[in-house]
Amino acid sequence: MASDQAPGTNVPMAQAVDHHPQSQLLSEWNEQHSYDQFAQSTVQAYLDQHLDPTQTARTLTVPINTFLDQPPSDTDHLPSADTGALPSSTAIWTAILTLTRLVPYTSQSIPRLVSLLAALKTVPSPQNNKILPDSHQSEPFHWSSLPGFGAEVRENWNREIVDDKKEDDDNGHTCTPASLTSMNALIAQLTAAGILDFKRYAIWALRDALENPPGETNNAGRDCELDHLVPAAVVWVVYAGKVMYEEWIGAEQPGDKGGRLLPEEKGFTVKRWGFWRERFRWVAGQREVDVKEETRGMARLAVERMEGVERGVGRWRGGG
Repeated sequence: MASDQAPGTNVPMAQAVDHHPQSQLLSEWNEQHSYDQFAQSTVQAYLDQHLDPTQTARTLTVPINTFLDQPPSDTDHLPSADTGALPSSTAIWTAILTLTRLVPYTSQSIPRLVSLLAALKTVPSPQNNKILPDSHQSEPFHWSSLPGFGAEVRENWNREIVDDKKEDDDNGHTCTPASLTSMNALIAQLTAAGILDFKRYAIWALRDALENPPGETNNAGRDCELDHLVPAAVVWVVYAGKVMYEEWIGAEQPGDKGGRLLPEEKGFTVKRWGFWRERFRWVAGQREVDVKEETRGMARLAVERMEGVERGVGRWRGGG
């Protein structure tokens, strides 16, 4: 029989569910007794059933706010956060990033996840906004800062860059999946929309793909390095090219110096932008035996996008 209390709390479940537009999902959390599973299934349902982002944000955060609003004495004997039972913002970020990595960068799921993150920023913070056990936070909990999301992005980024899970393409080359591209599409859209700031990831993606001789990046040793890295760089131009060219140029970012082919440049500069455009053009002109046609096609589209931005057009499929 299901408990009458929200898992990990002494708050009646009815208090958390009553009058809530997605009470069925919250009831499922009561049955599962695992917030990790609840977060995953809720975000999946949001995508599959085209649910409202504001309502879904509230559904995800009611358990966390309820948990944090308990008197401190009520949490003394709770299970470890590692069990996945406790309400945790990290579970939300993991669900969002996992689902992002499973879809192509062109999927409409990604802008919907951007909308969900924007909605999460508007959720009122709990009254007793203490620090969650696994939120990577050193300050009180406020939804407006999406606490811990940046740390989860960095962890996923590092995993994608050095991931040893590889697959062979039709030519016998060994590559990692396209999930790095999808994750960059998500954070590029978040940055272009002003929801969060991941500009330094744009520098990292473009530098790794374009500013080092093939085989000499931090990720040397891939049989098809350009096929892995160039698409992740292209999506920054696709989704943030206009704001990058019009607003970011001149804004130096920490740790964003140039690669071996452009060592003197730092931050976003006109010279660096032009170098990236011409390197995309170079990639587009490579032989099929060296670079996949899909990658070369994306590089051509990056050139078109950049030239359009320079002409003041600033509009292209999916871009802002």
